[in-house]
Amino acid sequence: LTYEPAIPRRLARSGVLSELQLEALLAIGRCHAHRLEALPPPPAEGSGRRAGGPGAQEPCSLGDGGGRATGGGLSAAGASSPALEDGCLGVRAGFLLADGPGVGKGRTQAAAILDAWLQGFQRAVWISASTDLHSDAVRDLGAVVSATPGLPPLHTLTINLSSVPATAPIALPVGVVFASYALIARPARLAQLLAWCQGRRRGTAREAFEGVVCLDECHRAKAAGATGTGTAVIRLQTELPQARLIYASATAATELQNMAYLSRLGLWGRGTGFSTFASFRDEMSMAGPAAKELLPLNLKAQGRLLSRLISFEGVPITVTTHTLTSSQRDTYNSAAALWLDLAALLRRRHHLLPPSATSRFWSSHQRFFRMLVTASKLPTLHAIVDRALAEGKSVVVGLLGTGEAYSPPANAADAAETVTAAVTSGAVTAGAVTAGAVTPGIVTPGAVTPEALTADAATVTPHPSSHTPAPAGPMPPPRDASAPPPAPGEGGDWAGDSGEGSRAGVW
Repeated sequence: LTYEPAIPRRLARSGVLSELQLEALLAIGRCHAHRLEALPPPPAEGSGRRAGGPGAQEPCSLGDGGGRATGGGLSAAGASSPALEDGCLGVRAGFLLADGPGVGKGRTQAAAILDAWLQGFQRAVWISASTDLHSDAVRDLGAVVSATPGLPPLHTLTINLSSVPATAPIALPVGVVFASYALIARPARLAQLLAWCQGRRRGTAREAFEGVVCLDECHRAKAAGATGTGTAVIRLQTELPQARLIYASATAATELQNMAYLSRLGLWGRGTGFSTFASFRDEMSMAGPAAKELLPLNLKAQGRLLSRLISFEGVPITVTTHTLTSSQRDTYNSAAALWLDLAALLRRRHHLLPPSATSRFWSSHQRFFRMLVTASKLPTLHAIVDRALAEGKSVVVGLLGTGEAYSPPANAADAAETVTAAVTSGAVTAGAVTAGAVTPGIVTPGAVTPEALTADAATVTPHPSSHTPAPAGPMPPPRDASAPPPAPGEGGDWAGDSGEGSRAGVW
């Protein structure tokens, strides 16, 4: 690694950053010194030139001294980036930080923000899965800058975008703006953030933003072009070509189609073997598993990827059993009764619902009880953590499953997308999962009270007017949407709302 960071040596010796985190900081800095492609300089004011329009300039090339365009990639030996032609601006390369739990991705991102700050780039953006993670970002920034005197108080120069009115400019001359993916999916909020990054004021021109943009839990942007979140992340990268992008996630993408938002890794575009993401995706799919296995090796050799895991060699394994308390048993039974009533209502209304309603209902059912069971174990986990901390140990809690494998519908509304993000984050109540099952239209309004849908599982109770559980039997096949609904009492084994003609028993 040939990059020399701007952070003082006493910070590196303080121990606040581990050797793995320092290695990642050096790799990030070296990667950000590289340009993927060269673009023509912006047209002068009043020239009327626009990209792709009349009078537009031809793209500049990254020369290697012999007049050839270079492909945009750092060698494994850490070669410096090629020189840019005069007047050309290259799109800055991004870095994928794919470390596993416990390595410290948050503190590494905080160190990268400090490093850029000390170089004069004193505006940064931190985007994460939930607004609740703002406190974690402040904690990591505070830990880095408080380790040694004389460093800027970045943790006090951090603002949560959700606390700023959407119609007001961000009143923070320099500092770190924190936002959630659900928030920047709103066009007005994204425009507000971009205006701050580019230093725009009314009647003034844009400024080139060269600060750090941390895309924490970046797998939330996997559905690029299909959801508001993915589209916002793509636009953010397009509008800020000089930004120092850090993609941070242990599960950045599990499928090729989910990699569209990773546009700064130099996998497609000018100077590569693939002109577009679609051609990259199609070629890699046809090449099979071998090509997919070579992909991270290629990124690592180019200096754009780090992926480390904490070793479990010599670690003893102990399985602890949690015993449910009486209140937890009551919570589970109440939740089970609620879902039985919802399932009964689903059966009665199936002829009014789309074919996908059943699968969406049961997928929400599984997520609900997974969260409920996980939450029930927390008292025992807290006791183990407290005991370990009292013994002077460091505690790493691994949550297996970040929700990357779950994709919301491409045409989902912003509200449904927000519910999905909240559900898969693991940081919300199980009641939100129930609301996610009901609000897309699986059941009709009035069957359960809004309070029952948004409350925690401990307070969830069926509405007094809810129907008696429907009869047992197999789930009917999806009904043809063009066929008229059956009259009350008709429909074979399945009755209408009147409950007539149904089998006895409980489903």
